[in-house]
Formats: sequence, structure tokens, C-alpha cells
Amino acid sequence: MRIHRFVVVILLLFVLPLYANARILKVGVSFYDPPFVILGANNQFYGFDISLIEHVCNTIKHQCQFTPMHFSELLEAVEKNEIDLAVSSIIITPERVAKVHFSSPYLVSKTRFIALNQSKKKPFTLNSLKNKKFGVADNVFAGQLKSMGVQDSQIVLYKDDDSLIQGLSHHEIDFGLIDNPSAIYWQRHSAGMLAVVGKPMPYGLGIGIAVSQTSLDLLSEINMALLQYQNSDDFIKNYHKYLSHLSHINSE
Repeated sequence: MRIHRFVVVILLLFVLPLYANARILKVGVSFYDPPFVILGANNQFYGFDISLIEHVCNTIKHQCQFTPMHFSELLEAVEKNEIDLAVSSIIITPERVAKVHFSSPYLVSKTRFIALNQSKKKPFTLNSLKNKKFGVADNVFAGQLKSMGVQDSQIVLYKDDDSLIQGLSHHEIDFGLIDNPSAIYWQRHSAGMLAVVGKPMPYGLGIGIAVSQTSLDLLSEINMALLQYQNSDDFIKNYHKYLSHLSHINSE
């Protein structure tokens, strides 16, 4: 009995300092942003970005505490220090870098149009977008539309991709513009109702983790952990699990 107590005490002496130094990081995530963030049973999050940030937190020996919110609220929450980090397929842009810090990009950022599936399709050109109504859940996509020279269009801002997809199904908009993997995900999970349109379009400086500008020390830790993760078997496994089948598909 004494030996058992002695072993327990020794273990506590090793374990307690680790917990004492652990910092609880509030990580903002979108309520639903597949395949990057998905809310499963028992309010458990999973997805590519969830696996990534959990690996990062474990590597830097901090605890992740997920704080779900609408995508449109994430960066403002980081900027106001209401949360420490944010992930949810967040595209890095010069305008955003002026407000929050970003980790090194861990994925290339590409966008794509998605629309209701039409049995009789016309060739997709820039003229196809004229006088149409577009839905975006990310303000940077509105900027992309303007840079494309889309004329006489109306842009509707949604809180998240899920709301945008509902807008499409209710004929509130003609096209949605979202990131490429998400567009393909929604096509494949729509029972033929939705279809990607056109080809993927590079935009922004990649996808990264948003970090408060007051947390430079944390940013350095995250970048080192992120580099380690990108060179690990876990990264390859999770990429194939969540993204590889959604990266390339021709518009139908």
C-alpha cells in the first residue's frame, strides 16, 4: 500500500508542473464549416482545422478550448482579444494582416462558385455572372468579385457557408462564392441539388491561423508547431481524410 502511494506521489510530482505551465487557449471556430470544422455528436468538433489546431496545442503544451461562433465574427473576436486564436479556413489577406497576426499558411487558398444544379447547362464565362446575385460568407470574396470585373451584380453577405447554402436552396441568390474544398463538399453532400461552377481560382496569401497582435510569443510557438505538423504523418493522414478528395473536381 505504501509503495502504491509512493508511486502516485512521484507521478503527481511529474504531471502537476506540466498542468501548472499549461495555458488555456480560447480557439474561435465557425459553428459549421466542412470539411474544416464540423460539429458532431455530443458537441464534439472535428475536421481538418480541428485536427491541425489540436496537434498545435499539444505540441506547445497548451489546452485548446473551442469557442464556436459565426464565421463573420471570428476575426473581430481575435482583434478584440475575446479569443486567442481562430481557425476555420481563414484566408490571409493584406487587409486582415493589418488587424491580426497570422501563422504561416498551411494550405493554398482557392475559391469557387457554387450554384443550383441545372440539367441544361450553358458554357460558364464571365458574362454568365452579369446581373446576378451572389452570396458570400467572407468579405474578402466580395473583393474578389469586384476585382474580377463582375458588372451590375448584387452581393449578399451571409453569417457562414451553411446560411449561404440555404440561401441558394431558397433561390435568394444565383451563385455562392466560397473556398474550393467547401464548394466540392457541399456539391457531394447535396443529393444532386448543387454543383460547382467554373474552375478553382487562387485568391489571397493562403489559409492560416489568426492570432491576436498582442501574442507575438504565441505566434512564434504556433509557427514552429505548425511546421512540425506539416512534416508529420498526421498531416498527411488528415489531409487524405478530409481534403484530398475535395481538392480537384471539374465543374459538371
